[in-house]
Amino acid sequence: MPMSDQAAAQRITPYITVDDGDAALRWYADSLHATETVRYVGDDGRLGHAQFVVSGATVMLSDAYPEMDVVAATSQQGSSHALHLEVDDCDALHELAVGNGATSLQPPADQPHGARQCTILDPFGHRWMLSQTVSAPSHAEIESAMDGFTVVEGG
Repeated sequence: MPMSDQAAAQRITPYITVDDGDAALRWYADSLHATETVRYVGDDGRLGHAQFVVSGATVMLSDAYPEMDVVAATSQQGSSHALHLEVDDCDALHELAVGNGATSLQPPADQPHGARQCTILDPFGHRWMLSQTVSAPSHAEIESAMDGFTVVEGG
């Protein structure tokens, strides 16, 4: 069965959990230029499901439902994952996100793999790696620029 163009472009969708979905959706819009596409609000006021698009990628989110073992990153010892987001201007988005309450874990810097990259922790406990492609080095060039790592093609 053929997949739609969108399904072919994004085959896995992050689904994050937060303590205040309404505030999170506002923060992602204000800080990462996200656009909310849908929201389901339960009778108890919690977000059962919401979706937003950021840099062309869909992200799903819900409020915490601890009674169903759905917990927010802030309820644990941090997030076990990072959301890697391709952006047009790493420095500007880093500045905007930090200005809106994110914590800078790694300021923007050029990386040996050809990206200008930074890492932020949003106010809801999720790590975002903001990455802007600045060059396309070969594997040999990447390996020669990195101490302590070997590049293995094709794993």
